[in-house]
Amino acid sequence: MSHEENKIPSESREPSKFNTNELENQEEQRLQEILRVQEGAFQDAILRLSQFYSRTDRPLLALNYIERLNACTTEPEKKAFCYLSMGQLLEQNRDFEDAISAYSQAYLLEPVNSASWYFIHNNLGCCLNHCERYEEAEKYCREAIRIDPTRYNAYINVGVALEGQEKFADAVRAFITAIKTNSSDTDVLRHLEDLVADHAEISSEIADISEQMEDCREAARRHNSKTGDSE
Repeated sequence: MSHEENKIPSESREPSKFNTNELENQEEQRLQEILRVQEGAFQDAILRLSQFYSRTDRPLLALNYIERLNACTTEPEKKAFCYLSMGQLLEQNRDFEDAISAYSQAYLLEPVNSASWYFIHNNLGCCLNHCERYEEAEKYCREAIRIDPTRYNAYINVGVALEGQEKFADAVRAFITAIKTNSSDTDVLRHLEDLVADHAEISSEIADISEQMEDCREAARRHNSKTGDSE
């Protein structure tokens, strides 16, 4: 026995005098703009909350929100930023192996933003240093310097990588460059002083090491006199 399917009835109607496609396009654009605004506000709120948790030393709570933000986007540039942020939070939690994994994900996305590209290389190198993978670290930190030679952290991380490989004279050169780039970090100067004192062979490889060391001390003194800091 046959039966009729229940179908939603539709009315026959005359074609609209209005341009339906144009009206639909306008409505689509309006709804898309609402969605963009709401998505932007949502993502901004998540980012601000994660930054708050990071500042208040709760990196794992912040990480949870960055992971949510990462799940909301398909854009490579935004995903690279999320993985970079995840790496920084894991690094803050001293989870260097997982930080390396997050930075590596960001690296594979090859963001066009030069600041992101610098931090991915520099931070990846820093974490590799913590894991005593010094040769790998050196490669990433040197690339960070090539991307932005005005930032001093990559010079420090190159120095640590070279020191880990027992290339002490090259490490000294890297630390000296870091101090010349930014003389505010007195910890680097103290480490440099100790490194030179512990390895007498450095003076035979760097003939003017005494003069360069004095230049570093003078740069630190000038910085301290400007800021009112004292040792």
